[in-house]
Amino acid sequence: MQTIVIVENLRFAREILSQELKREGYNIIGVDNADDLQGYLDDAKPDMVMLDLYSLQSEGWEALQYAKGKDPYLPVLLISSFPNVHMVEGSIQVDEFKKKIAAVLKTEPSSHG
Repeated sequence: MQTIVIVENLRFAREILSQELKREGYNIIGVDNADDLQGYLDDAKPDMVMLDLYSLQSEGWEALQYAKGKDPYLPVLLISSFPNVHMVEGSIQVDEFKKKIAAVLKTEPSSHG
């Protein structure tokens, strides 16, 4: 089972992403800040990191640099959970999002909807 770390300070957004990706068969580790991500990466090697740069502000860039310093080939998907989804033009649908993750991790997305 592939492991994805979701770094998102908004609990509801982290939980929604976690639920959707667990349905796809991924092991999900949710953390809410850069320090927790760094602690996790010191002990484990996930298959992907999903990182909300917007909510972590400058910590987000530091977390990205730390993750890439630990493993330059680690896929990092940059995400953002704006409070109002209409603020993001061209936001992707959940199915599209899952397809992109599956493509990076080279797995087949399920048909759980």
